[in-house]
Amino acid sequence: MESMMITNLYIKKIRMALLQTLQIIVLFLTLPNSVIAKPPDKFLALDKLTYESQQATFDKINTLRLTETDEVSLLWLTVLEAKALYYLNKFSESQSLLINVESQAENIDDVNLKEMVLRQMGQNFYRMGGFDQAMNYALKAHLVAEQNNLLWEQAQLTNLIAAVHLRSGDFQLALNHFKQALAYFESIQSKTDIAKLKNNLAAVYIETNEYELATQFLNNALDLAIELDRPTTTISALVNQIELYIKLNDFDNATETFKTCLSHAANENLPSFEVWCLEAGAEMYQTKGAYEQAIEVANKAYDMAGNQKLHQSQINLGKILVELYAQTQQFQLALSISSRNLTQVESIKDEILKLKLEEVRALNDVERTRSQLQFEREQNELYLKNQRLTWIGIAILVPILFVALLLLVMKQRLVKALHVQQLETQDALAKMKKAKEINEKLAKTDALTNLYNRREMSRIIEQVCVKDNGKHDAFLLMIDVDYFKRINDKYGHAVGDKVLIELAQNISGLMPENTPCARWGGEEFLVLLQPSTLNQATTIANKLVGKIATKTLAEQSNMTVTISIGLSKKLPNQNMDEWLLQADQALYQSKKSGRNQVSVSS
Repeated sequence: MESMMITNLYIKKIRMALLQTLQIIVLFLTLPNSVIAKPPDKFLALDKLTYESQQATFDKINTLRLTETDEVSLLWLTVLEAKALYYLNKFSESQSLLINVESQAENIDDVNLKEMVLRQMGQNFYRMGGFDQAMNYALKAHLVAEQNNLLWEQAQLTNLIAAVHLRSGDFQLALNHFKQALAYFESIQSKTDIAKLKNNLAAVYIETNEYELATQFLNNALDLAIELDRPTTTISALVNQIELYIKLNDFDNATETFKTCLSHAANENLPSFEVWCLEAGAEMYQTKGAYEQAIEVANKAYDMAGNQKLHQSQINLGKILVELYAQTQQFQLALSISSRNLTQVESIKDEILKLKLEEVRALNDVERTRSQLQFEREQNELYLKNQRLTWIGIAILVPILFVALLLLVMKQRLVKALHVQQLETQDALAKMKKAKEINEKLAKTDALTNLYNRREMSRIIEQVCVKDNGKHDAFLLMIDVDYFKRINDKYGHAVGDKVLIELAQNISGLMPENTPCARWGGEEFLVLLQPSTLNQATTIANKLVGKIATKTLAEQSNMTVTISIGLSKKLPNQNMDEWLLQADQALYQSKKSGRNQVSVSS
């Protein structure tokens, strides 16, 4: 039995490897016909200059604007100006220029311009901390690149999408996208991009604790970056190497790498990268327990990040400082940094960052509450001692009565102060509870449909497989919107989103109370029915198919939406992956048989 399970596991891994290989082969086969989006030939040197010297770029653009009269050329100059601002970390100013270009370029037939505008906007949002917006623009740009066979741009955008997944904690999705981008860059031997991608893959492996792979990819990235004289990639890889050494508790090598990182950043005059070196150094000293050094380094980096307008780094450093001040019992400083962080978050108007910072503030309130409770206990002990001394004093000498009366007044003031502190403590705990509830909801639900997200649904299904194996009949409904891409192409993504929202409402409304429903990915949904029977599950599935086929969604009277459903019953000793595969095969049967129907797995 055990040998069969091992054999099945190897077969599954071989299938996954073959699928990835097939995807890469398909990508390679398209290379001869691919093109690269770029500015007009007369602006190529200026495009390169945006990275090398931003001030020289601005001077050149101002000169060219005096002679250029063509509308498209003027728009390209604005895009290159925004790109130079991006390299100066002026993401908000860059975004303002790109927004104007995006609106003006609506009726201009220049796909290179449109793709670069959308990609740069995604990069700006990513650096500002607006990860939802970054993903939105990256996907829009990827669609433009895909429709126009811009393979280099698709790979760059795949890299950006992977980076958003990495920041969101979806490490497997990040890994898959990074590998896909790396395969393309290796096929065209773009060493600069290969170095970047290997460094990004190393970051994922550090997060997933696969330290040997992380070391291998980091060494490759560093060798390439040094060979190509790419200081930004070199410093980024050194920062990741510091993180790796911290995970391995190798603080000697971490310290040496930290010094090397600072030296590179100073020699290359890259203050923003020096901030990232210092941020990694602060984490190193904090993990090592050298809190004073950590506070010194973190404060320096915090001020530099503010000067460089690196808002996301400044927020991260603020979190580190709050933790450090709390660990060293400097609660007033912790509260001050926490307040400054909140102001910073509000300035970039990102609700997700506000929630994250609220969680940090709640944690600070917990530490402050503990300190206040300790203070209350000490004050109560002091009060009892003072009371005993009062009675002793009265017994010894009548004039001490005056002192006793004074102590009584102090007692009343103390009780009042303690009451105020208790109210503040209750308020702090209430805020912490509210922040925790909000964060827990965000972690479990899909932002668009308000159903469970894939991670939470996977946890529920896994729990059914482990704890309720065979005790009750359970069924999975895997639901997919038929021809959803046509809806997006014909009506736009906004209408497509409305279709998904209304479909989610119909699904949850038709299911029995407390039935787990999730957006599984894209236009795909998943429902877990338990306990249930095959007849009940089939009836519900058919009812849902019929209801959607006769309903007008997204207020589009001329649009017909249908769905296909795969129904799968859980078998004894069946794990989650096998169960999901069974449901997916049933869904495939529905698609194959003409869609708008329900298929039950055999």
